[in-house]
Amino acid sequence: MTHLVFSLVEQRWIGRSIIVFALIHILLNIIFLQKGSKAVVIHNPFDNITSFSIEVESFLLFLGLLLFPIGLFIDWAEKNLVPPLPRFLPWLLTALTIFGIIMVPNSSFYLMTPVVIGLFCKQKVDTICYNW
Repeated sequence: MTHLVFSLVEQRWIGRSIIVFALIHILLNIIFLQKGSKAVVIHNPFDNITSFSIEVESFLLFLGLLLFPIGLFIDWAEKNLVPPLPRFLPWLLTALTIFGIIMVPNSSFYLMTPVVIGLFCKQKVDTICYNW
């Protein structure tokens, strides 16, 4: 079991999966949910988002835009073998994942759960190896 955890932690999959997750949310929002995207881009997003569907679409778009740089940072840290990642990072993604699941239960925020667990495992293993 320990060998499996170490082999998963050594590979660069956490940042890349967050990037893919963010791009899927952004692209699906732009392609299929154009009403919300147009309301955010064309109009003032603070005054014109009044219907529930537009609010959900805007939330998914902005969450994808937020997760993209976080995924890039984690991928950079995995590539450059930065020991260990900041302690707030797994907790931040846990909070975003729980918030997304509560706000939009029918969305794909459940797909972030393995990423968050993997990030906690990576942080634990990196902390053990770094302090060794």
